[in-house]
Amino acid sequence: MWVIICCAVLVLAACARTEPPPPRNATVVTTTTTTVPTTTGTRAQMTLHGTVEAGVEAGCLLLNGYLLLGGDHDVVVAGAEVVVEGTPAPGTMTTCQQGIPFHVTKAERARP
Repeated sequence: MWVIICCAVLVLAACARTEPPPPRNATVVTTTTTTVPTTTGTRAQMTLHGTVEAGVEAGCLLLNGYLLLGGDHDVVVAGAEVVVEGTPAPGTMTTCQQGIPFHVTKAERARP
């Protein structure tokens, strides 16, 4: 029994360290890279027009590859022909998983 316990301890000890220790006079340097979205300056105001499409997630609306955030909910609905003004906000996090976020500041139905 004593032999089995010793073997188990040796196996566990061998698995505990996956890389060799650094040499005694070596300096160990650890670096971590973090990407943080930043915005510089102001984004250009844009006007988009076309047919609003429903996204793959509930409540997500797309127009010409942009994910529409905000706007009049009576105007910006799936299937509606609209003209919207706003600014792209590519660093904005959403749960929609598609489209470039676009903050809508003005929305109206397109005129035929």
